Amino acid sequence: MCCIAVLGGRPVLSAQLAIGGDAAGLRTVISGVIFPSRLPQDLKSGLTSNILIHLELLRDAQVEAQADVLVAVRYDLWDEVYSVTETTGTFKVYREAFGSVDQVMTFLSRILIPDVFGVAKRPATASYRLRAQILLNPIDKERLDNLKKWVAENAGAVGSLNAGAPGELGPGVTAPAGAPAPNSLFSRIFRGYSGVGPAATWLETVESKPFTVKEIIHDGE
Repeated sequence: MCCIAVLGGRPVLSAQLAIGGDAAGLRTVISGVIFPSRLPQDLKSGLTSNILIHLELLRDAQVEAQADVLVAVRYDLWDEVYSVTETTGTFKVYREAFGSVDQVMTFLSRILIPDVFGVAKRPATASYRLRAQILLNPIDKERLDNLKKWVAENAGAVGSLNAGAPGELGPGVTAPAGAPAPNSLFSRIFRGYSGVGPAATWLETVESKPFTVKEIIHDGE
């Protein structure tokens, strides 16, 4: 698979983002992410750990498309297995059960993401970049459910909720007055937490170097 060179958020041992494949299908690989050292222990708690990956496709420094991918990991205390699911939109694109936390960490060290942007069908000679923002446990389940409900009920609305109205989206989460409905779960999280506190316990940003569809497909053949 052809890999487009990567820029990471850290000077040493940084995460990497690459896109490659051929005309039959392209995919994105996020590798080398240095998660917090406590993550393996947290994964054993029986609570679901969520990794939200917000992807942006940039053309000439403008965001042409964006998508969210959610990787959820939950340890079943009864069966003693780790259930890992990867979801984009309403579709599960990956699901597997692992027998150890080391296997889960190996999976997280190289996350494969399908071509959510249909890059292979875009102009062959246009210059693109991919950017990924990776958040660990951006919000607890109750608030996440409330956010999903808000998005579903207010899609396309403007100023549906008043700023400062407590409890609408859970403790500490409000919608700014006059703000348009969000175009992604990621943007909603950051809108809701604006001025309140961090949206996640941990965040990493990685970005690819410029690439063209033509060079990816040609080098992948």
